[in-house]
Amino acid sequence: MGPSLKRFLLAIAVSAIAGGAFAFIGTIVWIFVIGKEADRKWSDALQGASFIGFWTLLVCFVYALVLGFAVYAYLRIRRTTIGLHVAIIAGLLGAIPFVWPFFKENSGGTREAAFIPIFAILSAIVCAWTFWRIALKPQTA
Repeated sequence: MGPSLKRFLLAIAVSAIAGGAFAFIGTIVWIFVIGKEADRKWSDALQGASFIGFWTLLVCFVYALVLGFAVYAYLRIRRTTIGLHVAIIAGLLGAIPFVWPFFKENSGGTREAAFIPIFAILSAIVCAWTFWRIALKPQTA
């Protein structure tokens, strides 16, 4: 028996929400812990976190949708599952388009320059882990 389509569809939605929620909460923490003093107001923090969280949710959704259906087709043909390490590596590879431009342009090492690459990598890991946990984790009795 192959993988369940319902579990894959659920995994796509939940992993995107998990990636967006991580980015939202992480942005608020980033602003209040190491952000600029002028930005440490709840209204500004929520506005910035909502923006980052929304776009992260969309990126995670599209990435999970495209890669998820590719994995679904692969698993239907091979009748096997992939390990968590493969899912994490796939998530990290998906973060490269968002990380690479910042390392190319911002070699000064400022806190603001580190924000997007750090959150792209961490959100990708959260999204990949959640997707694997719901759709691909081997079922135990």
